[in-house]
Amino acid sequence: MTKQIPILINGYPVLLQQTTQFNQITVTWHFKAPLERETLTKRSLLANWLGLSLKYSTLSAFQQRLSYLYGAALDATVEKSGNCHLIHCTLTYANPSLIADETFEEDVWCFLQDTLFQPLFTENERTTALFEREKETLSNRFEMIKEDPGDLALEQVLQTAFENDTYRYHTIGVKEDIADLTLTDIAETHREMLTIDEQLITVTGDVSLPMITKHLMKFPHGQAKTVRPLTFSDSKLTPLGEQKQTHDVSQAKVIIMYQVPRICSQRDRVRLQLGYYIWAVDSHSRLFNEVREKAQLAYDIYGSLNVTKQLAYAVAGVDDDAVEQALETMKLQQRQMAENIQLSELELAKTALWHDLQLELDDVESVNDIAFSRQLLPYTMTLAQWQAELGTITPADITNLMNQWQYKGSFCLTKKEY
Repeated sequence: MTKQIPILINGYPVLLQQTTQFNQITVTWHFKAPLERETLTKRSLLANWLGLSLKYSTLSAFQQRLSYLYGAALDATVEKSGNCHLIHCTLTYANPSLIADETFEEDVWCFLQDTLFQPLFTENERTTALFEREKETLSNRFEMIKEDPGDLALEQVLQTAFENDTYRYHTIGVKEDIADLTLTDIAETHREMLTIDEQLITVTGDVSLPMITKHLMKFPHGQAKTVRPLTFSDSKLTPLGEQKQTHDVSQAKVIIMYQVPRICSQRDRVRLQLGYYIWAVDSHSRLFNEVREKAQLAYDIYGSLNVTKQLAYAVAGVDDDAVEQALETMKLQQRQMAENIQLSELELAKTALWHDLQLELDDVESVNDIAFSRQLLPYTMTLAQWQAELGTITPADITNLMNQWQYKGSFCLTKKEY
């Protein structure tokens, strides 16, 4: 696929998806850095801190300014992808043609500039207290993981699977690293983000390139390196074995894990997605039908697929006395898919996948995210390319794929007896 080439404006790479489909415009500034423990927690704290700026130094001032901008929304999130860590700062605002305010769009971009380039790093009693509160909030997010049995079990699975990989660290960082961080650390992380990170600005909506240029030329001049695509390499997942642990839970959790083949083409990407849909996505999937509906072994069951790290897993909530039977029934589904796929279930998977792909294009932020993904991930496709590839996949393609799935073990979290 020929990728859209970013345009350099004032030293920043920009990708515009110009469309009149939406009544809103979304701007996301993406920052990409290596996934390293030394910077992970700092970057998460920085993302939480963005919004407090020299101009809007309290949360109420920040929120009030957004309300004056006719309900604009601005947030910063973090993400892991492959061996990199991403910060996404997203601003969504109303189409200026719908607003009777001549300075509205200029005000919106000035607000983005204030947020990204002038965060509040002045150390005094008030900002120190605010920063300690942010550290406590981040620490509490780790505690919340322990309170959810599913999250707790899954976190332990991923810790084992990626024990020799920096991907084992949580997206938001490492709890033990929070306490010693200072506002000075976050200020230095911000400087590195603006000067060292690979960057890309994606803009989606009814906006012109000259208008974007006009606004960005008022920003400090940048020398940003454009986000480079990830390179897929073979993952080396550590086998789980057949682990069992007890915990204070009302419902047992059963997790099975597979290493899926590395994708090397667009066709591989489509085959893998279809195989995953048949295995674990929605009410048409093998796991849902066979484990939950027919055998009635699970209250809930769902799957997840990580293309960059070649990981597929399924999680089921079951009764304690049904753990072994549920585990064997879950494992059986993949083995049976490696032997036979019905044309009817493949067609259902194609329909479901096609529907989901179309649904993503109904939301301005999703369209903006897709534009970034096409720059970051190999073998991404346009909707037309998905449609063309879907038509070529046969049941034999899926059985061949499932024969390449490698079972990597299970993890069962059961009720602790007192």
